[in-house]
Amino acid sequence: MRRSLIALVVLTSGYGAGAFGSSDPTPSEQFATSIDERLRVVEKTSAILDDKLLLRQHLLHGRVRALYKLSRGGFTRLWMEPSARQSLVIRRAAAKRILRRDIHEIALLEWEIENARNARQRLNRSSRASIPELPARRSLARPTKRGSIKAKFGKFEHSRSRAKLTRRGVEISSKVGEPVVAASDGTIRYLGPLRGLGQCVVIEHQGFFTIVGRIEAITVAEGDKVERRQPIAVAVGRTVYLEVRLALGAGGFPIDPRPLLARD
Repeated sequence: MRRSLIALVVLTSGYGAGAFGSSDPTPSEQFATSIDERLRVVEKTSAILDDKLLLRQHLLHGRVRALYKLSRGGFTRLWMEPSARQSLVIRRAAAKRILRRDIHEIALLEWEIENARNARQRLNRSSRASIPELPARRSLARPTKRGSIKAKFGKFEHSRSRAKLTRRGVEISSKVGEPVVAASDGTIRYLGPLRGLGQCVVIEHQGFFTIVGRIEAITVAEGDKVERRQPIAVAVGRTVYLEVRLALGAGGFPIDPRPLLARD
């Protein structure tokens, strides 16, 4: 359970940005699009791996034939000059090392192909999954009283590196030591450090999860039941991170929290 919940945050799926308003894709449309994109990547990867495997198998077959020819002759080779026998031994040893390497690489390719096949099956199952009911608009409590959104959900350009990145949650204004509260009734499923977010709490709700990061002095434990607006920690800086993920697929499907947050 813990590993799958940590995966809710660390998976980098690259979903599109934007609130699900009347002119934007709905979460179900976004989810279907993301599954289709990942399936295309898996199919392309599978084709490349299949081609590599066929090539490796062909090379291995040729090298086995070459080693057989090199070894042919039996005991008659014992009558060769010592230097010729030494050369033959070196060539045989080199050929065997190459064969072992080829066999190892073929085993790795077969393992990668099996992983790609499993990924395709998971994605096909996910594509048939029903979309959980969305939280009602304005139904989630803001994690802090200050509550204004300082960094939006979705794709953005890093100010210094100019790298194209995707934010799967929002940054909400806070002050150091300010109480941080649960967005809705739920159960604590994970608490602890997560890459890039410091200390976090993952809460399971009805059909979705919330992830709250950049906090400290956590006052809840795994398995605890919490209520909407119940304090769970305090803020460590000027912003608190909030992410909402529908319970879909292996790691959940992130959606824009903005339309879900209460105005106060």
